Amino acid sequence: MFAERLENKLLENIQKAIEWVGKLKRILPSGRISIKPKFTYPYYKRSVTSSPNAIEETVKILKEYIRGFAIVETDGLIYYTILLEIETIKKQKRPI
Repeated sequence: MFAERLENKLLENIQKAIEWVGKLKRILPSGRISIKPKFTYPYYKRSVTSSPNAIEETVKILKEYIRGFAIVETDGLIYYTILLEIETIKKQKRPI
């Protein structure tokens, strides 16, 4: 787990966090990744949704490593539906 206060030196701390995860070394510049910020409220609310500034700075950093990325959002229903289907298959003892 990487923890750092983002208010000061936002870009620098996001860069540190991305480097700490260490996955960018494995991504080809021609590859694609997705960014999934937390948009569970109709507008930015501190400690509830992802900071627009943090998202913007993250995009700036990622553009240095990779050309293809997308900012994505779901309502969570798809994930819940997939989990429900997996549990049903497990109960029926079918291979997943």
